[in-house]
Amino acid sequence: MNFAILGSPVILFSIAFLILGLSKLGRAAASNAGAVCLAAGGIAPALFGFFYYFRGVQLALEGSAVATPILKVGTIFLIFASAFLVIGFTLLKSFGGILEPPSTGLYAAVIGVLGIILGYTVYLKFPIPGACVILFGLTAVILGTAVRLGKGVEAAAGFTVLSALVNLVLGLAFQLNKLP
Repeated sequence: MNFAILGSPVILFSIAFLILGLSKLGRAAASNAGAVCLAAGGIAPALFGFFYYFRGVQLALEGSAVATPILKVGTIFLIFASAFLVIGFTLLKSFGGILEPPSTGLYAAVIGVLGIILGYTVYLKFPIPGACVILFGLTAVILGTAVRLGKGVEAAAGFTVLSALVNLVLGLAFQLNKLP
């Protein structure tokens, strides 16, 4: 399978996680992190997700064997994009702070668990992309739980930055088609 199709969304999610982690560490403004989460983590990957999802449906109607993996990719992108849309709107105070951070943290943790489960199903067939999705899910669980509880946010933010850098490198490897 050509993993180059995963490169751009993985890079976008990594940038969103990186800026989100830096904002929780006090290195970036919350409004800037909100804008990045909204654009790079939410809107752009959602467009990729819709594209892959509709392409997967089209392939399924044609009876193609690659329909299921394409549908799964689209679903994963849409799930993580929805979390970043919620986080982005929460961080952007110009929208009136639609959601309170504790409820956003719970939502991110739930999305993270779903990401881990879907990532594991991908991992069984494609270990490196699956590990990438699992790491995104684990990061969402750790940071979301810390925000929800209001404890350990700085440590969770540090983990978020590190995992974002790992996934950024993997995203670049996907994009350049340099995986073994």
